[in-house]
Amino acid sequence: MTTENQKLHDDSTAAPIIGTTPATLRKSRTTGELWGCPAPQFLKFGRTVRYRAEDLERWKRENGKVCTSTADARFGGASA
Repeated sequence: MTTENQKLHDDSTAAPIIGTTPATLRKSRTTGELWGCPAPQFLKFGRTVRYRAEDLERWKRENGKVCTSTADARFGGASA
């Protein structure tokens, strides 16, 4: 039995989960960065690339910013 956290995503299903496009996600694999943060971890099976749902959720938690205005978004998020 497969749970949601064990599901594997390709570029087209992983990108919307973290709020980007498949092309940007593909580029992040070569640069190692996505929006100035470390790129999400991925798995390779030959030429096939997949993302674990749990890795995408972790990436969102660790790299997301809590903002209360657009100024917060530009200057690093709300102060804690």
